[in-house]
Amino acid sequence: MSVLDRFPTAEITERASKVSGKDVAELGRKVLLALLALPFIVLGWTARAVVFSLAWAWSAVLVGWESGPCGAAKTSRAGEDG
Repeated sequence: MSVLDRFPTAEITERASKVSGKDVAELGRKVLLALLALPFIVLGWTARAVVFSLAWAWSAVLVGWESGPCGAAKTSRAGEDG
């Protein structure tokens, strides 16, 4: 038994003859477009992650500032005045 007997070479040849160069070129264009867009997508995801982390860190600083000794005294005095 040879290698060619184990694979359906006739079917593969028939299917390959139906594929046109136009199909391959269209696929190539799509792959090229995706590769060209990939750096911008990664840049956008990175920028979003940086903005999110900065906003999260800033909100943590604000919560810490307000719950600190100066912030707690300020809020308790405001409650006594009202």
